[in-house]
Parts: sequence; structure tokens; C-alpha cells
Amino acid sequence: MELDNSEIIKIGIVGEGSLTDLFVEYFINAGVSLNLLESAIDIDTRTSNVYYHNSLFSIAKHSSIIVTMMPDGPALEKILFDEDGISNHLSQGSVIIDMSSVSPELIQEISEQLIEQEVHFLDAALINEAQSESDLMQMMLIGGDSHAYNQVLPVFQRIIKDVKHLGANGASQFYRQAFAVRAKNA
Repeated sequence: MELDNSEIIKIGIVGEGSLTDLFVEYFINAGVSLNLLESAIDIDTRTSNVYYHNSLFSIAKHSSIIVTMMPDGPALEKILFDEDGISNHLSQGSVIIDMSSVSPELIQEISEQLIEQEVHFLDAALINEAQSESDLMQMMLIGGDSHAYNQVLPVFQRIIKDVKHLGANGASQFYRQAFAVRAKNA
């Protein structure tokens, strides 16, 4: 199901750090309804389109799209696959979009596990956080199933100027690593 601007979109966000706060802020400003863990976000989110939950189960139950932003692979695997993890509570056809900085190989392993559960998985990398004149983030690269990509594209186009599909899961992580090496050598 592709979403249009007339539909109410409710996204779960599970993460920590400044990137998570940035996405929450942009989604709120775009009028997207969010499901967040209580006290997990460092910015003021008192608005009518933010719903707070006390468990990953509750976020998964109330979201068809979940964005994860974890500091490393073990943290990502924990929130996805532990007994109380997100993947144990999602409906078939739900989409997880991961923006953690992890290896492309781990992304591919996670994708395979979620496919067995009939959950779509995309990996994404935000390449440039700088705002443009349109107050949108600049570019996001996404790897994964093209059907899932098309399903979430309208949501991300609300906050990101240029969203590109790169192909298979892990692709955005390869590009993220290449950009990091290029920036380091510049």
C-alpha cells in the first residue's frame, strides 16, 4: 500500500542520539504521527501527533513503519530479535528501516531473518544533514526490496529532498562506508 498526503501516517522510531532527535523533529514538523518510547528522545516533543509507549511491543503494535537508529550491531539485534524485540510483534507486511551504522553483512543477515517473518527491511543512510532552502534534509540512500522502498518513499519525501533506491539490502551501508573513507582522505 503506497501512502499519499491525505492519509495519516504513523511511524515508530526507536533509537538514540542526535540523528534520532533530528528525524523526530523533521517528522513532527512534516505532520507525521510518531510512536516513541517514553523518555527516549532529548527534544521537546509535546505535540498532538506524538504518542508515547512504554515498550517495543506497544510501538510495534501501533506502527506499520518503524525506523531504527542504534549505535552498533549488538544494540540493533537486541531491539529487533530479543524476546521483547520489535520483530516478534510486527504484523506481516510491516516495514523496518534501519539507519544504524553497522556492516553491510549484518544488514543482509538481519534482512534474511525478517524476510522469514514476512517483514520488509530496508537499510538507509542519511548522506548530508545540511538543510536546503526548502528546509528538507539533503539525501538519503536506501537499500532493500523495491516494493517496500516504494511504500515508504512518500513518507521520506516529506522530510528529505533526494531519496534514492540503491538495490539490495546492505547497499546504503556500502555507500556510507565509501563516503566516510572519502571524507577521511579529503
